[in-house]
Amino acid sequence: DSYVKNNSLVSRPFGKKNLAAFAITQTGFLYNEFYFAPDINSYPNESFTYKMKSSNLLATLDPYISTENYTCLFYLFNTTPISQISGISVNFDNAQKACESIAEGYCSAIVIPENIALSFKASHPSSHTKPTVPKNPSYIVEVAAILKICKNLDNAERFIAFLQNLGTQNFLTQQLKYHPVRKDMELSDNDKSIINQALVNGLADTESQIKNKSDFIQQWIKKTSGSEK
Repeated sequence: DSYVKNNSLVSRPFGKKNLAAFAITQTGFLYNEFYFAPDINSYPNESFTYKMKSSNLLATLDPYISTENYTCLFYLFNTTPISQISGISVNFDNAQKACESIAEGYCSAIVIPENIALSFKASHPSSHTKPTVPKNPSYIVEVAAILKICKNLDNAERFIAFLQNLGTQNFLTQQLKYHPVRKDMELSDNDKSIINQALVNGLADTESQIKNKSDFIQQWIKKTSGSEK
């Protein structure tokens, strides 16, 4: 619909009146430390990020499954010349299986939403996996909207209010490792920067994702199967 009631403590994503943001994450990596030896004096750095991107055992998430998965692929192809990506060893339609494959050493690294990588590491503290976020990630803004054909407008608005309330925001942050969207929460400088970049400056990135989607998916098909579809 053209209007969604929005908590005044939550910025409109990209200034769009019909969207209500409720969580933010960014593209990151989950990697197996046996495959990489980062420079501890400047970690994470571009050199280390490049090692993961150009690894022969790099994995991806299937971009057809979700927008989040495609945003991860967009980050990879948008920041790396296709020729410098050696090959994608496997792609996953399930993020949990992907993380387990990294932990078991079948793949060296995967481009994955930061919150998923952090959640996996929190539940598998003894594994040889580590999450990291590159210097210039792409941002994933989880939003709610109300369809024009909605028959229960009041319930829809109440559900959006629930997604944005303080209790839900704390749950999303603490349990699911998202970055919150409310301005009245105790936020680190890093959280504040991510919220600003995602909600205010993220529109250009989103438009670029849409513009390049067909080409990037074709490139992904070539890297995973060796042929076009």
